[in-house]
Amino acid sequence: MVLVVLGGIAQRYVIRRFNSRLEFTVEYREEFIKLYTELQKTKAIDASISYYLIENQNKIQLELGKDGVASVYRNPMAGIQIQDYPLFLNFFNELRNYITDYDLFGDQIYWLFTSCDESLVKHIGVLKEAIGANEKKFYNPLYCLSKGIGVVLSLPIKLLEWSGIITRDRSGALINSRLSIIINGIIALLSLTASVITIASGWDTVIELIK
Repeated sequence: MVLVVLGGIAQRYVIRRFNSRLEFTVEYREEFIKLYTELQKTKAIDASISYYLIENQNKIQLELGKDGVASVYRNPMAGIQIQDYPLFLNFFNELRNYITDYDLFGDQIYWLFTSCDESLVKHIGVLKEAIGANEKKFYNPLYCLSKGIGVVLSLPIKLLEWSGIITRDRSGALINSRLSIIINGIIALLSLTASVITIASGWDTVIELIK
């Protein structure tokens, strides 16, 4: 029971993180649309909006991952083709050219804006799906049991991370390793079996089976 509760708490934390990421992505899109709308009206960049967007452009690019990367980008001015083009890391660089010459760079900045906006909408959908899937897992006691066991098993690794002995990336790789997943599954199965036997026959039967 304790492991189920512990797993439920851990799962709630996962859901909260997804919600936080969703809120940030939605807010960034709202400000991004404001910037472009104002740009079309005045042909000038709103300083307060652009400051927020530029300050967080690395964060939004990391958040989007592959959703924020164009597989192919064709630059008509330079006559070149670029693969795996990170949209938000390049949008504001191209925006400066647009401010310099609206007519010359109009089509280019429009393509970038629509591509950026589509990537944001797509990612918002991905996050909503992830939240829904994790909400269902929260109400699954077997999943929470497995999650609770995983929390206990990963605690030594997390202690190493918090003490600075290993990096966060290394910690995540160890926790999510195939061996760790297999061990979690085996222990969860054994725990579930023991719980069922305990309910049906009492602890004496469980101890006898272990012997």
